[in-house]
Order: sequence, then C-alpha cells, then structure tokens
Amino acid sequence: MGGDAVKFIASESNLAKNPINGNTDAVIVPLGNEGDATPGKTTSQMKEFTDRPVSLAVPRLIGCTSVIVVSKKGVWANHIWDAPIFRPEQDINEETYESTGKWLTPGFGFDLEVVEQFPRQAQLTFFQEHALQRLHTRYDPPDDEHISGLDDLRKAGGMFDEASEPRIFMFSPYVSIDDEKDPNYGVEHPQGLNAAWDRPGNPEPRADEGVAPFNEQIRAELRGIFGAETQIDTVLYAPDLDEDPEDVSFNLHRGRALIQFQPGDLSQCDPPSKAKWRIWFEGQTEPQDTVEWDPMDDPSQWCDPSAGTKRLRLRWKTPTGSSCASTATVSQCNMGACVPTSSCASWVATATPTSEPPPPPTQTEAPPQPTAPLEVNPVQCHDEKDFPGHADINPREQTIKAAVFCISEDLGYMGPTSARGPPVHLRTTDDSGTNYDWTIMWDAGCTVEGGLQSLKDPLGEDKNTCAEVMRGNYDKCPGNGGVGGRTKVGCLIYDFTGGRG
Repeated sequence: MGGDAVKFIASESNLAKNPINGNTDAVIVPLGNEGDATPGKTTSQMKEFTDRPVSLAVPRLIGCTSVIVVSKKGVWANHIWDAPIFRPEQDINEETYESTGKWLTPGFGFDLEVVEQFPRQAQLTFFQEHALQRLHTRYDPPDDEHISGLDDLRKAGGMFDEASEPRIFMFSPYVSIDDEKDPNYGVEHPQGLNAAWDRPGNPEPRADEGVAPFNEQIRAELRGIFGAETQIDTVLYAPDLDEDPEDVSFNLHRGRALIQFQPGDLSQCDPPSKAKWRIWFEGQTEPQDTVEWDPMDDPSQWCDPSAGTKRLRLRWKTPTGSSCASTATVSQCNMGACVPTSSCASWVATATPTSEPPPPPTQTEAPPQPTAPLEVNPVQCHDEKDFPGHADINPREQTIKAAVFCISEDLGYMGPTSARGPPVHLRTTDDSGTNYDWTIMWDAGCTVEGGLQSLKDPLGEDKNTCAEVMRGNYDKCPGNGGVGGRTKVGCLIYDFTGGRG
C-alpha cells in the first residue's frame, strides 16, 4: 500500500458505511446512534465467509472498545461505548460547561438521575449487562443494531466452532493524556502507557476498583465462551480527540480496524488458490494477521479441472418448494481481484405449503441468582475413609507447594461462565512420591459483586490469599490424616486433597 496506507482503511470503511449500488458484501459495525436506535447501547455486526469477497469495518474509536472474532467461517465484531458502559458521565453545568462534581447514573437518554456519590455499584451492574452479557446474547427484545452474541456462533456447526479455528482481538484504548506538555499527548504511537481499563489505568474514580479490571473481565468472559487457554490479542490505540472526532468524511485512519476475506480463486486449478482473511488496525502497511486455508466444503468455491479454468460456483440453496426462474451476474471486487458470479434473481413456487410454519420459539429468562458475599466460608473437610491407604502428608511440603501453586502466572480470574469449563488443577509430588492435588473452580450458578474474582486474591489485595486458603484446607482439618478439604470463598471453591494415589 505504501503511502496510501493511512487512506486505505478509512476509504474501505467509507465503502462499508456508504455502499455503492446496494452492495452488502462490505459492512460496518453500527454505532447505535441512527434512526430508532438507542445511543450508547452495545452494537455488533457479522459476515459469513462464503463465495464472495467481503469486508467488515470497525468504526473510528475515540475511547470505546471493540472485540473482534474471526475464523475460517466468518467474522464478528462489536462496539462497546466508553460512556455510559465503562464509566458514568459527569454532571455538567449548562452555563459554564464545567463539571458540577456530581454524576449521572448509568443509563441511556437525557433524563438521567444526578447523584452526589460516584455510582460504583450501579456502574458495575451496568457494565455486566451491556458489555459482558452482550458478548453472549443479543438484547431482549432483540434489535437490528446488535445482530448476534457469541454463544450461538460458538455452537457445533456455528461460525466459531472449534473446527473454524477462531481468533480473538481486543481493540482497546490507551490511558488518556490530557497534559499538552506530556510527550505522549496526541501521539499516535505513545510509549510506556497502559491500557485505560487495565490496572493501573484511568480515569479516576472507576467502578472496577477492588474487583477485576474491566478489560480483564472481558477477557475472562471471552475465555468462558471459547476456553480457558484461548489466546486474546490485545491491540491498543491512542484516542485521537484533536482531529475531527467523528470523521464523518472518512479521512482519518486512527481508531479504525478492518477485516477482509478473499475466497479461493477458482481460475487457478493447479494448484488451486487458498481462501484467506486479513485484519488491519489503523495505519498499518501490512496486515496485523493473515490466515490462509483450503476453501471449506460448505460454503466454499472449488476448481473444476474437467472444465479447464472455468469457475464452478457453489450450488445455490433453493428454497423448499421453489426453483430458480432467472439468474443475474455481477462482478465483486476486493483485495485487487474481480470475480464474476451468478446468483438466482427470482424464484417460482413448485409446491404448495401443506401447513403453517411453526411460531418462533419464545425465550424465558432465568431468574436472577442471589449475590454471594465476598467472605471465607467454613472448611468442608474430606473424609479420610474415602482415601484408604493414603500416603502421609508433610505439613511443610503442603505449605510450600500451596504457595507454588498460588503464585503461578497461569492464575487469573474466574466468573459465572467459568463453571462451564474445566477447573484449574495442579498435581505436585514430594520427594517421597506423595501427591498433593490443588484445584480451584467456580460454584455453578453463583454470582458475586463485580462479576469476577481473582484466583490469587479472591477477596481483593491484602486479604485472604489463595495460599492462605489452601493452607487452611489442611490446618483446619486436623482429624482426617491430612487429606485436606475445600473452602468456598465468594463463588470460588478452593480444594486441597493430600495423599491421593
């Protein structure tokens, strides 16, 4: 792309926002601020990868966050507003345009309640509903601006099942720099800055103090959907507030992301070309990532050797009781390739329906779960009779190995969706061959204030730590031969089992 790199992503986003001749192969994640949409709500967009080049653009971000998931089957991306979802708005004096020192309760619209104190708990609840839950499902009732959550796409045969090899990107802002004398002020690629919603970060105050930082809550929720070992690539950007923030003319590249898909080129028969997706962020001259693969069976394109280099398009999926009456040919161009394809322009009925279609299924919301207190519950000691012939436990080894397990870098956060996945488990062995089993799991159906808990510090920093709880599972069960027990802390269950064969 050379010197046109900074123009490329903005112009492609413009084509997605303002399609030519009704082209629907290029789309952009909506901002939720047009028509009957509710400004501030989370939005999403997706495209399936079939036999046509497609692109999906993330609109210009100036403090907001976007989660992007792309696989061999398609792409999905969302838009999570900075305010009111991550933080509440400050109350502004209408005459001086300065803050009154008060806050607006988190919500949508203009008639929000003004409160004296920072609405921490209300903001946490609002974030869970509009950021975390919207990763899973659409709004209820659904709207056209948030097209899908990830739960349905993750199911077997879905766009992001295991076979599709999904990749996850988190496009998030750096901390904001307001001091014009700061060397990072207004810089596109700042040095030494953290992400705004990690820790340390800004602004202050923030609702996630004392609980998992908001970015970590999003990552934990995504790992609850895709698996505990899922890699999440975080791409940070510096909000560009000095230029035209909204960039209605699509001249600016900062804060933008673009995903493009190119199907296999069936004119190349020996060997046939690969299908591929690519993703760019901001002014990159080369994609952030590229994945190529043999075009999938359904849907896909294939080379037909018996027809020379002629294109063989995937068979049309004819509606039940219909046949194709006429076809239309169009050219689709993307990534420097133009492909003529035929599609059915009109259908004729060949059968009469024998019954009315079934009504759409109704959804019943599960009753809300009570919030568990953030406290250490009594130890439930294991029954020594369940471990006949168990080995002797060395108290000193138990203490050391508890600390080793609990300071592991693999320990992060868990939340309600963690109950669907496997627990965190480690088996250690002392010099005599005795086993020490350490397990942490989420109590299914349990919820806590803040949504997530740190496995190392389940009650927050400087309180009961993982190592202390695991040690208590031994010390507080003196009559069971050292086989240990389990303790529930908030919604986390810490289990130590000693001497198991």
